[in-house]
Amino acid sequence: MSQVLKALANPRRLAILQSLRQHRQASVIELSHVLKLSFRSTSKHLQVLSQQGLVEPERAGMQVDYHLGKKLPRRVRKLLMLIFE
Repeated sequence: MSQVLKALANPRRLAILQSLRQHRQASVIELSHVLKLSFRSTSKHLQVLSQQGLVEPERAGMQVDYHLGKKLPRRVRKLLMLIFE
């Protein structure tokens, strides 16, 4: 749980989660435009979120789309609901 909280402690990662919550899924390029970050920085943030199961990648050819993790523990889902209310 401490690693999940550490991943959530970054405003840009929270913005990624908020964007995925609103749009269901997005590519790294789409998220980098929304966040006004470089492709590389966005990818690094997504990697941290992915390692904690907060987002899941889905490969479609050369493009990788991300969506919110489907196997999040109940406590984490509740926490995200509180954050994004």
